[in-house]
Amino acid sequence: MNIKLTTLAAALAFSAAMAQEQPAAAPAQAAPAADQAAPAEQAAPAEQAAPAPAPKPAPAPAPAPVEQKAEQPVAEAPAAASDSSADFFNVLRARAFNMVGNQAAATRVNDALNTPYQMGGRKFAYLEPTNTFATVAFGDGLTKFIAFDNSQGTAFTTLGLASKSFGIALGYALNKKITSIENTDANAKVSYDDYTVYAGDRLTFAFAAPIGGLDIAINAAWTTYATETSYTLETKTRNNTTKEEVDPDYWDLSGAFTLSNGPSAKSVSWAAGAAAARHENYTEAKYSDKANPDNNDKSKVTGTSAYTTVQPFFNLGGAILSSGNAHVLLGLNTSVPLTFFDEFKEKPTDDDVDEDDVDLNKDNYFTMAVLTSPNILAELGLGNCWMVFGGASYDWTLFSMQNEEFIRDYTDKENKSTAKGTAITTNTGTVTVSAGTRFQYKNFALEASIANNFYNNPLTGFNGGDMIANLGAFLNF
Repeated sequence: MNIKLTTLAAALAFSAAMAQEQPAAAPAQAAPAADQAAPAEQAAPAEQAAPAPAPKPAPAPAPAPVEQKAEQPVAEAPAAASDSSADFFNVLRARAFNMVGNQAAATRVNDALNTPYQMGGRKFAYLEPTNTFATVAFGDGLTKFIAFDNSQGTAFTTLGLASKSFGIALGYALNKKITSIENTDANAKVSYDDYTVYAGDRLTFAFAAPIGGLDIAINAAWTTYATETSYTLETKTRNNTTKEEVDPDYWDLSGAFTLSNGPSAKSVSWAAGAAAARHENYTEAKYSDKANPDNNDKSKVTGTSAYTTVQPFFNLGGAILSSGNAHVLLGLNTSVPLTFFDEFKEKPTDDDVDEDDVDLNKDNYFTMAVLTSPNILAELGLGNCWMVFGGASYDWTLFSMQNEEFIRDYTDKENKSTAKGTAITTNTGTVTVSAGTRFQYKNFALEASIANNFYNNPLTGFNGGDMIANLGAFLNF
């Protein structure tokens, strides 16, 4: 049997047992247990209900207060708790939640890591076995947090410090190798040194702080997207010395600045900012021959995919329907990416043409677009322990333009030809829909989203398919 199916069955059995053990008149557990403040706040009305008759036992007519106590609507306490929709929904959520990226939704674990001041004051452990991800936050005063992530194939670690006034986080995934070989015989001495950085090597930085009713977040990342090996090969003989050097660069450097009204958001939440990225695809090679200087060579090759992108963005979201135990959020995420590709040279495929006589310059190649993603997110609370949620979105290319210019230049300048082209596109993508559930009991919470293939075949777990797309559990303190 599929291990994810077994995991889901065990989780549901455990949640059912916990729900049966829950006392019927326990209003303190009506609100989400993922946030400890909620049970404390809801316990207060129940505690105040009992002392209410206490000042009146001295007068003789004691039965009247007794009747009032008996008629106290104890069963309505959970309803009162569910009426506080802000407390009911505003708890730290798993990554299975809000897959559509609605700006007004509650904070997820990954959101808090990217805006690290939101980790301040939290104490919890979060485990996500489906995507090999885990986070723990602890400490009094200054919160310390650690996150492990293997979703990109290389163990990635995030370390951070946070308070209510600021947060900082550093992440790393190190995957490098240094090799040095020296071989000497009677005729020559050969030295070889290389430095290899494997795909997935990554460094990240995040800083965030609230400023009045707003907050700012600064994020940066350096990622090696393909394995690159820089090497030097030197051969020394009695009569000559040759040296070969190759240095490739296959990396992405990105950064973003975000301003949002998160600390003061009420009916409408928004975030605005800009991101920039550099995609490097470049190789430099050198060859030197002391005895034969004519053999010396130096080349610089820029790959066809090298580019620089600047992308302003604006996200908006808010509740359009709301009740005591349910709400529906509508959002719109918009970005305007402008991408400029590097000029590059291409070697000819025709053997009759000298490679030094052919250039293919991409010196006026750029793209620009206006992209938006309308999205819907809905949540419904079912009693004290259960919550279901779902969302839908689609990517809409309002406008996209691609402009490029090719210049082919042969030895005969009169035969130079130029080709220019422009393409304009608009299209709406496909709709994606996700759904999931949350179970919570005291300081434990479990969230899961359902995989798409489950809807097509509910028995997929019995034939090796995945029933659960994402499963994560909280232990709150």
